Amino acid sequence: ITNAWATANAAFITANNELANTGGTINGSLTVANNVTIGGNLTVLGNTVSVSTSDIYVTDPLISLANNNISSDLLDIGVYGYYNDGTVAKTGVIRDSGTKEWSFFQSYTPIIGLGNSIDLNDASFQYANVNASVFKGSLVGGYANIIGDLTVTGNTNINLNEIVIGSI
Repeated sequence: ITNAWATANAAFITANNELANTGGTINGSLTVANNVTIGGNLTVLGNTVSVSTSDIYVTDPLISLANNNISSDLLDIGVYGYYNDGTVAKTGVIRDSGTKEWSFFQSYTPIIGLGNSIDLNDASFQYANVNASVFKGSLVGGYANIIGDLTVTGNTNINLNEIVIGSI
């Protein structure tokens, strides 16, 4: 029993000395089996942060993206998610650094790697439908497929090369 106590006590002393109440350094991996509360700021250094959780709650009302894009405009900015409709694909919304325009997309299959960009010319890239109640501002387009009612308020200039009318 004395040997077991000595081994346990040595482990206890080592554990207490690894991270003192006033700070310390852990060299190597760390696994915490229970909850962790951090009372100050958390800085994570590295290339990847993985979070395996079902919910993420953020108090800040604005999320900042592309902080390393402030001295140039070379990065696509946006969010995307995965889905599977027979093929693993991505859907999301991005601001393309080349076109300087925002796009909703779907069906994108390439791996988004270190370049963190969406190739608008990739064969799998498709623009996604957007459902909304109101669009404000200028509407510019070469083709309009209007489903439902169209109400125009204010001045309207329409230049038409061709009108195709289906069943009314």
